[in-house]
Parts: sequence; structure tokens; C-alpha cells
Amino acid sequence: MKKKIFIHIGTHKTGTTTIQKSLEAGREILASNGILYPQTNRGPWPELGKHTSVFATAYSLDPEKINQEKEILIQEFEESKCTSMVISEEGLSEPEERYSDFFESFSKDYELIVICYCRRQDLYIESLYNQFVRELVRRETKSINHFWQTPAIRKRMNYHAILELWKRIGAKVIVMDFEGVIKNQGLLNSFMTTIEAGNVKLKEGVSNESPDMNLILVLSRINNLGIKVDLTPLMRS
Repeated sequence: MKKKIFIHIGTHKTGTTTIQKSLEAGREILASNGILYPQTNRGPWPELGKHTSVFATAYSLDPEKINQEKEILIQEFEESKCTSMVISEEGLSEPEERYSDFFESFSKDYELIVICYCRRQDLYIESLYNQFVRELVRRETKSINHFWQTPAIRKRMNYHAILELWKRIGAKVIVMDFEGVIKNQGLLNSFMTTIEAGNVKLKEGVSNESPDMNLILVLSRINNLGIKVDLTPLMRS
């Protein structure tokens, strides 16, 4: 029987931070139950507790970097003696073949299972806009009406096309309704059940809550005017 690799691809704004913080804090108890949450301390953002190194390496399309990242993951997996591995990075849900392509070679030796939580598209786009307006590297300046109509954002709304990229490499795809999960089962309980660890109890991580949209609309206007602000005290006030 093949070992399993669970690939949690998000999507964005579906409690990914909560899940990742719980997995990071519970790495030892997971390992004692045969589940590896690989180290997240490689660049470019080692402080986030998620697998940004996988995302960044896949994005680079650099064959040497890709092979090196794969070797690191597989070595850690095999040395752990665990029977399954969980990789979590919501950036992997972006509509780019390069992310699924990164994992294609794993399908020969491992069973690939992709986990994706989805929201109704209007709620998803509102939350994504909320995040992009606040991010230092983006500081979104467009109105939300123009934001959702850009080709790149419209592609993110096509869940079917994104998930087909993963099915193409032979992965089993598990899709869940985020709002329904929150209401009926609870996010962390749902995730742990999906990775076949329903008996393992982890402490729920702190969620990355979105601020009120009224603040976001003001901040978007501030970004548009090119005014630099310290977001933390602004949100607190």
C-alpha cells in the first residue's frame, strides 16, 4: 500500500491560517500518530508555519530548485517513518499548472490526496479583496468592482478548472463547502477527519480574521492616494 501525501491547497480565506497553526503546534503529536507535517522553516517566509518553500519553488519553474525541494521533502518523509504527510499552502490553489506539476512525479510512489475548501464566489472574492488591500506587497488600489473583473481574479473563481489541474496528475480531490463545514462539523475537526486523524486532538490555532469591510474600503482609497499608513494601529482604532 502506498504512503499518502495530503496536499491542502486552501483556497484562500477558508481558515487556512487556523489549520496551519494547529498543525505547526501539533507536529510532535501528529508524528507520534504516523502523520508528518514537514518543517516549514525554509524561505521565503519561514515564520508563517506553512509550506511557502514548496509554493515559491514551484512558482520559480527552476528545475534545480524543484528537484532539491522534492528531495528535502521525501527525505524528511522517509526518515520520519510516518505513513502520511501533510503539506499546506493556500497559494497552491492559484490557477497555475506549475503547482500541480510540482507534485506529478510523486504520484508514482505515493497516493496524492488534494484537500480544498471552497466558499461561494462572491464571499470568497470579498474576503480576498479584504486581504489584498491589507497586504504590504500588494496594497490593492482598485475598487472591489474592478478587482473582481480582472482576468487573474476571475480565474480564481473557476474552481472546476483549478481542481482539474490536480485531477490531471492523478490526485484524488476532496472538496468541501467552507461555510457548511463551519456550521456542521467545525473546521479543524473536518480537516483532521479528512487526513484520517479524527482521533488526534490538536489545539485550534488563532484564525486570521478579516476586518470590517468599511475599514477596507477606506484603506483601499488610502492606498489609491499613495498614502503610507501603519495598518496595525489603524485597525485597532
